[in-house]
Amino acid sequence: MIPESLPVANCSDLVIARPSEKLNPWFGCIYMNSEVAQRNVAENQVGVAQQHFNVGSMKKMPINLPPLAEQIEIVHRVEQLFAFADQLEARVKAAQVRVDRLTQSILAKAFRGELVPQDPNDEPASLLLERIKAQRTAAPKAKRRSKALP
Repeated sequence: MIPESLPVANCSDLVIARPSEKLNPWFGCIYMNSEVAQRNVAENQVGVAQQHFNVGSMKKMPINLPPLAEQIEIVHRVEQLFAFADQLEARVKAAQVRVDRLTQSILAKAFRGELVPQDPNDEPASLLLERIKAQRTAAPKAKRRSKALP
């Protein structure tokens, strides 16, 4: 099926099928995209140098058609499921944005020391860093030994 949203397309390796009144074209589209049909296409390709699926292969392809009313119901249910999947995908994307923002917020709070109650008896980080720097400056530097050559 060529949707109205795709008015122009450049296709290669194309089989055009004109369904009879016994086949709902949207059902045929769903079927041709199913694993069963895809496996059948792969198994019935012809050609030696370049494998392809042609009109002759398409005519031989077995399709178990339910009654037309059932095909229409199947198409309707598949469309509903795709709409539901689209809604779920949108929700997942929105949740991911919220998670990313939350992660950034948590990191910012952690760097500001706001994640846990602070003990007023703790020294500020700036004093701790100055003390560490002073200790490093006062400590004698270890001499590096050169490796002896064999």
